[in-house]
Amino acid sequence: MGHSSVLWKVGMCGLVGFLAIAVYTGFTRLPDDSATSLHESFEKHKSLKTSESELNLELPDAVDFFGLEKAWQLSFAHAVNSFSSLLDSTRDSSVHMLEADVLIGSVPDLADLHPNSNIPIMAHPPATTSDIDFSNWLSVALNKGKGIKLDIKTQDTVLPVITDLKRISLLHLQRKNAPSYNLPPIWLNADVVDGPRNTKVGIDGNSFVSLSKELMPSSTLSLGWGNDGSVKFEEEMLTQTMVEAMFSLCQQTLQPVTFPVRFGLVKKSWTNLKWLLDHDKERFSLTIYHCKLDDISDQLAREVYALTKNYKVYYDLTYKTNEELFGQIQLVSEASSGK
Repeated sequence: MGHSSVLWKVGMCGLVGFLAIAVYTGFTRLPDDSATSLHESFEKHKSLKTSESELNLELPDAVDFFGLEKAWQLSFAHAVNSFSSLLDSTRDSSVHMLEADVLIGSVPDLADLHPNSNIPIMAHPPATTSDIDFSNWLSVALNKGKGIKLDIKTQDTVLPVITDLKRISLLHLQRKNAPSYNLPPIWLNADVVDGPRNTKVGIDGNSFVSLSKELMPSSTLSLGWGNDGSVKFEEEMLTQTMVEAMFSLCQQTLQPVTFPVRFGLVKKSWTNLKWLLDHDKERFSLTIYHCKLDDISDQLAREVYALTKNYKVYYDLTYKTNEELFGQIQLVSEASSGK
């Protein structure tokens, strides 16, 4: 598909989104796919003349930014990995956070403009192509003021994504040119510790935390354990060894950290999760998500809520809304406790 057809598609989807993309096109692509150019890109981004101290690259807490009372009220749009889903989600006033997957691949529609096929794109494995790359996706999301949760899928994606994230964020602040303006919350998500059933992870936790700390030190880290969504967890749990490995990573930074935990693991893992959260209640939180195979009965939901209600907990639910699953539980629980 040629450039003219791409512009036609963008125009049909919405002028606002197109303008946001046009502003940044050409500024955000990696030069090529070699290890040398990745290193050069990293060094170039580190040497930006505009420092974080000169611009307000402080990222806010999501609950505060959106004026919410409880963490569970934070809402997510899931798998925002295409141009159309990005525009739909940014137009939805009920959505706070855009959750999207990033990996290295290509955007065939832009092949005539950018022949480099190894760039960060918005896609979930096993896909290796998309209709939008990361840099343009990020530009639109920032312009619309939505919170961002980036699920980084592969090791080779970590460096280009985080360096582009810093550079584009600084460009965005420069264009806003308003001292009081703040970027929306940005979460960097990756599975960095092996999980139940010996589920291995593909991202090195030490390098992920180190790069995030150096380039985006006020971002929220979303650090998870390996997970196989095609398997129903019944007796599995996050062991003490697993949470100790996670805590060791967290000691390398002072950034806020949320731990994504699969719904079916929370109850059996609670003793170990509580041990982890109690180390730093101000900085640590949970993000409870679920897969289709998880048991999310009302009874289990009540038990999970009772265990976690004194901690900061987000609910990133795909198949039910937060209100459907937890709204009534919270009302009943808080009424009985006098809150």
